[in-house]
Amino acid sequence: MFAFAVFLSREQGFQGRVSLHAVDAAAVRFYRRIDEKLGGGLFQTERQGIIGPTPHGKEADRNRVFFETTVLGAEKLLQVYHA
Repeated sequence: MFAFAVFLSREQGFQGRVSLHAVDAAAVRFYRRIDEKLGGGLFQTERQGIIGPTPHGKEADRNRVFFETTVLGAEKLLQVYHA
């Protein structure tokens, strides 16, 4: 599903960029594992302190790890599913 979100981002002119807050430690491990399997570079540097978009953004988001794909990393991810 994540790769499909990246695909839609690219198709809609956003160059495969997707950003998200990991809901818990298991999700953080999941996204880090995807990055490792691709050899790194899928995401920009992990950040915290970012509130999600309105109207659903919450102060609790500041404590969650925020991931944002890079353009090159998104392309690498899509190449895995292209075959």
